[in-house]
Amino acid sequence: MSVRRDGAWVKQQRIKAIHNMIKGAGDCSLISILAACEYRFGINRGTTRKYIKTLEDLGFVEVDETLDLIREVKPE
Repeated sequence: MSVRRDGAWVKQQRIKAIHNMIKGAGDCSLISILAACEYRFGINRGTTRKYIKTLEDLGFVEVDETLDLIREVKPE
């Protein structure tokens, strides 16, 4: 059985890892999350922002760029 490590798999794993970074952390600084992802994964802030947008579109997180906040959306 081969191990799947194509580009789509890597992207999926990074999005999940970013989601896990935000889970349970309360209100986080968006800039801090972007910097942490750049450091941890070696991806630029634009790419990280796209991944966070995916999490927003799925309803997992909320971002307020004016207040520099990102927070988990908890299911009711």
